[in-house]
Amino acid sequence: LESPPTQALETASLRIKHAQRFCGLATALCYCGELLTSGVVAILCDRIGRRPVAAFTQFGQLASFTTAALCAGNRYGDPVIEHAAVAIIFAQVVAGICGNITVPVNAYIA
Repeated sequence: LESPPTQALETASLRIKHAQRFCGLATALCYCGELLTSGVVAILCDRIGRRPVAAFTQFGQLASFTTAALCAGNRYGDPVIEHAAVAIIFAQVVAGICGNITVPVNAYIA
């Protein structure tokens, strides 16, 4: 058996590096959103209660998972959302802003 061409391996390696950077950026944006909104979520827990805030924070995760599913494509391999990278970045920001579930859960446990 012949080994694959070197150029194909270099192209695959470059795609993997871009995918790793993209995933790192999306994760960082999600956690930055959580960091910026944790104080607001804590105040909302005190004002309106932990359960409604915990339910609201799950909508951010729902939006993120739905967007990721739509960006993955249909059974023919065509993505439902045209600009998948931008949509995933936006969904991660929304998930970070809305999806700070750790604050109400920690308050509920304590």
